[in-house]
Amino acid sequence: MDLHAIVKACANGSSEFMTNVSMSVVNMLYNWQLMRMLGTNGVAAYGAWAIIMVRETGMN
Repeated sequence: MDLHAIVKACANGSSEFMTNVSMSVVNMLYNWQLMRMLGTNGVAAYGAWAIIMVRETGMN
């Protein structure tokens, strides 16, 4: 394999990687806050709402 091509591919995908990592961290913090405030039912309700909104807006 061409090591230069692999390095370029990794560099090219690094912004997408950081976007996914930051979104995951925000999602975990949001769920943690919901868990503290509303318990498991609050997290479940938010999850159901989020899935419905993603499907309704056609982002799947």
